[in-house]
Amino acid sequence: MRLGMFKNPVLRFGEGTASSPYEGFKMGLKPFKRVPKICMEVVYRRDYRREARNLVLNLVNGVKGYRGFSEFFGTEVEYWYTPVDSSESYLDAVSKAQGDVVIILIPDEMSVEYDEDPYMPLKRSLSMRGIPSQMIEYSTARYLSNKGYVLFNIALNIFSKAGGIPWMLAEPPSSSLTIGIDSGGGGVALTVFNPESEKVFEWHTGFSPGVEVIDLLKKPMLEMLAEIDNIEDAETIIFHRDGFAHPFERDSIRDVVDTLKLEGILRRDVYWALIEIRKRSVPRLLRNTSRGYRNPIQGAYLQLDPYKYVVATVGFPDHPLLSDYGISRPLVVEVVETSNWDRDPKPFIRDVYWLAQLNWASGLLPTKLPITTLYAHRIVSFWRAGVNPSINLKSKLWFL
Repeated sequence: MRLGMFKNPVLRFGEGTASSPYEGFKMGLKPFKRVPKICMEVVYRRDYRREARNLVLNLVNGVKGYRGFSEFFGTEVEYWYTPVDSSESYLDAVSKAQGDVVIILIPDEMSVEYDEDPYMPLKRSLSMRGIPSQMIEYSTARYLSNKGYVLFNIALNIFSKAGGIPWMLAEPPSSSLTIGIDSGGGGVALTVFNPESEKVFEWHTGFSPGVEVIDLLKKPMLEMLAEIDNIEDAETIIFHRDGFAHPFERDSIRDVVDTLKLEGILRRDVYWALIEIRKRSVPRLLRNTSRGYRNPIQGAYLQLDPYKYVVATVGFPDHPLLSDYGISRPLVVEVVETSNWDRDPKPFIRDVYWLAQLNWASGLLPTKLPITTLYAHRIVSFWRAGVNPSINLKSKLWFL
């Protein structure tokens, strides 16, 4: 076993680099990929008129710690309001809603019964029409609409859902393409991180209940890879599997790569590897200090063998202390299939940590999982709840 540290990634914005998302926006560096204008419809219950309007004004114009859409994102915002008389009227209102993003004020999750919660029905209705939505709970609108950190994260979600890319890695990852895989409910979700493409990030799905599992991954994977920009130039393709990879998935990926080589879509010498990213039942890493044990430093790793690492993607300084929730949990990251076992996988293990810093849903704290598997898992969770998004949302982060 061997201990080590991966260096922290530097983030690239439109006009410079920074070590963290919030720092970059405070410095006025603007997003990596801008959205010149966002049109928003705001749907709210009439008795929350004051809260809705106060929230939107602060969101657009800014408060202390968050300077508004124009200053932070370089984006002009046009918005209009649609009041409804009751929670039961929401679905009728959103069936006619327009805009790049629809903001909806909804009851707090714990204040209503599950079958009365409007969140999923509203998300389902708008996603089928190809419109991203941003749900905001009543308590957030009432008590937190003047908090800069809350408004910044809401604005970040809206900007990303409208097609923007807030920040990127300043140093390119080690692979040409990184593809996330998750499955469930009779389907598979695939995400593509393609830093050399204008789209940068895309998602694909295959939903075929009753079809043999080996075909469930193979067909959508073939279709997805064949459609990717600059796929013929890809020298390295890394597949990230959320959790354990089934043997049929390893065979499917190998068959897909071989097929695309024969068809001339992929280079004959393309290198690929399948990496499992496991978040449950993993060993813990601790940092021994003079004041006792603390969470590990982000980027710390324990190499168990040449192809298997334990990686702390979260920890100090964002989560310095052991909390009531326990120790920050690392990931087990393991290469389980590859076209060349002699190639050192360490750069691709490091990329798992770096891609955890690209969670465009939060500019304040990184996520434990890389966006490849995190976003694939979110897509699976949504379609299990009946959310089947329009093809128009293919290059937008509607699931944040």
